[in-house]
Order: sequence, then structure tokens, then C-alpha cells
Amino acid sequence: ILFTDASLNNLPNGRSQGGQIVFLSDNRYSYPIFWNSSKVKRVVRSTLAAETLSLSDGCDTTLFLAYLVKAILNLDPQFPLNITAYTDNQSLYDLLYTTKQPTERRLITDIASLREMIDTKEVNVVWVDHKNQLSDVLTKSGASPHQLLESLHSAKIPFV
Repeated sequence: ILFTDASLNNLPNGRSQGGQIVFLSDNRYSYPIFWNSSKVKRVVRSTLAAETLSLSDGCDTTLFLAYLVKAILNLDPQFPLNITAYTDNQSLYDLLYTTKQPTERRLITDIASLREMIDTKEVNVVWVDHKNQLSDVLTKSGASPHQLLESLHSAKIPFV
């Protein structure tokens, strides 16, 4: 399970910050195995762009970790990955599930890559309300850590 979020232009020099948390889950318990909070790989012009790049990085990382877990556990290569990525950006979610192209030319490739992951069923992207976005604390000062801490202590993600 991947939670990914971004904040636009909240770093020096107009940079944006992205955050990702990856949980390994057996549908009963969920344990964080990776988390990251860092600047987005390029300067962007919109929240949509920052969120897209953070989601793209998060999906790449989660796929790598899933294949690593499969190799460590010696699972059949055909064993499904069942990766679910949560974003609280409605525009990004809508764009991923339509044929509409982004207006920012630099996003066309990033959106195409994410759509391919969705089409090949490597990743399922789900919209989540910002109140349930567990990676919010990795990108925004003043964001409440309570929901994330609750999930970490209980090893459960309440709305999943």
C-alpha cells in the first residue's frame, strides 16, 4: 500500500516537496517498510505536477520493493502484486482514468507511465480524502500526525 502526497513551492528556490509511505500489508495488518520526504525531482508549475511526480516516484519505489519481497520469499513470478496507491489529489486521479492529456507538456510522459502501470494492473490508484492521507505529515508543516501514528501503533490502516 502506497500513500503519496506533495506540496507546491514550499521549499527554497521554488522547489516542491514530495512524500511517500509504503506499507507491506496482508489485509489484516500493515507495516511501514519505506518512507521518504524529499524535494520533487524538478521545479513544477502546479500542484498537479508536484503530486504526479511524487506518485510516479512512489509507484516506482513500491514496484521495486514488491519485486524484492517476491524474490526474498521465493514467490511464483506470476504471484499478483496487488499494489494500491492512495492520492488525495482529485485532479490527478481524474486525469489518470481518462484519455485527456495534461496541459503541462512535461507531465505527458509521467502521466503515460502511471497510466501504463494502471493498465497492466501493476498499480491501482485510489483517491482518498485529505483527512486520510497518511503521507500528509511528510510534506506539510503543521499537518496532524495523529492518523499516521494511530496506524503505526495498531498496524492497521482504518479505511483500507
